[in-house]
Amino acid sequence: MVTKNNIKNINNINNRELMVLLKEYFNIKIQFFSGKLTQTHLLKLCRKKIARVKHLININKVKNK
Repeated sequence: MVTKNNIKNINNINNRELMVLLKEYFNIKIQFFSGKLTQTHLLKLCRKKIARVKHLININKVKNK
């Protein structure tokens, strides 16, 4: 899982990590809409993680050009 503290090497961020986060976000959304999610702050945290990874992927694309 990608957080601010455990990003050691930006170059190792890839689409697989993004897919894992998207899957996690989907599961959290399903729990939320079914009423089983009690920790609603997880939705916001997961969206921020996805945005962070997408940003790092875009930075890597620009660097590689």
